[in-house]
Amino acid sequence: MKLPAHLNPPRCYSLWRNGGGALTPGRYVQPGSKPMTNLFLSLAEKMGAQNMGNFGDSTGKLGDV
Repeated sequence: MKLPAHLNPPRCYSLWRNGGGALTPGRYVQPGSKPMTNLFLSLAEKMGAQNMGNFGDSTGKLGDV
């Protein structure tokens, strides 16, 4: 079920550091209609989590994190 826009506002996440060189901060990334869990999966793997495969309803990793 899709919620009305006033109940489901756009989400914005901000990364403030570079994760020991693993991340590239200071950019605005528009993932389109990809699930936010794709971002979380990508961040977890960049920070050292191994063999996660998926996270929640993720459909894959974001390549530009």
